[in-house]
Amino acid sequence: MNSTFYCLYLLLISVGNLGNLVNSIDKQELEFEKILNSSINPCTNFYKFSCKDWISTAEKPSYEILWNHWHASANIINAKLRRILERNSSEMQSFKKAQSMYFACLNATREDRTDELALLINGMGGWFLPKIHCKVASQYRWPMKVAQITKFANIHPLLKMHVEVDFENGSRHILYVDSGDLVMPAYILEHPESHIQELLQYKEWIIGTAKLMYSTEKISLNLNEDVDDIITFEIQLAKLASADNKRKLVTIAELIEKTNSIDWFHVFKTLFDDAGVELAGNNPIAVSWPFIEKLTELLKITKPTIICKLN
Repeated sequence: MNSTFYCLYLLLISVGNLGNLVNSIDKQELEFEKILNSSINPCTNFYKFSCKDWISTAEKPSYEILWNHWHASANIINAKLRRILERNSSEMQSFKKAQSMYFACLNATREDRTDELALLINGMGGWFLPKIHCKVASQYRWPMKVAQITKFANIHPLLKMHVEVDFENGSRHILYVDSGDLVMPAYILEHPESHIQELLQYKEWIIGTAKLMYSTEKISLNLNEDVDDIITFEIQLAKLASADNKRKLVTIAELIEKTNSIDWFHVFKTLFDDAGVELAGNNPIAVSWPFIEKLTELLKITKPTIICKLN
């Protein structure tokens, strides 16, 4: 008996018999037929081939900006978790803690949640969307604000400043300055004409948050226009970030020289002032070029009010 036949023999025994094996294979093929769209050539459009009619039949909830298989699965899992936490009891301490936290969130009033959000935002220096802050926009120093937000909440608007292993020299860590995080997925912001509905929902979300956070008299009369400006600026940022931005190893002194409008020493000191890190002009930094150069040029022609409202 050769090895191939022996393996097949063991497989048949494990399944039960040949008939069961065939039925099992047929069943799997039927499942695949439900998923795959055989009318599409996979070499032409593999996405449509593999997703079949899900794209056209899946119903996206109105409150979701994005919707795909992962979001749908997450909704199902969250629904099951809710049922478990709401309808069950257990003496396990871990379950009791999870259940207690869950009901604490449900029992919180809207005012409780907005108060906590206000404390968080005020701790980062406040949100500049309300009109009361726009008077100081001309003195707004965006690099310092980015450093403060990064340190306070590990959020990276405009720029992402982070310490990682030096990929060129694994024996040391260096500071990286890369493009910042975007709220919306890059592919939406890079192609806004193809994602009008998603961007409209994004706009409604920003406006709704502002109205929830602040009383009417504190909201800018031009709130719609302000949010349009923010989204337009984010679209520009996304296109800058999507370009070929290879990192370049420079020193802090060289970075200051190339972007003479930014006091990088002060920015980095804000990030590391309580970490005991000594900064010097010859400290190496891996910087995403030409993103930084293009960003500084973009910010020169962008109204300060837009920059401060984005942050």
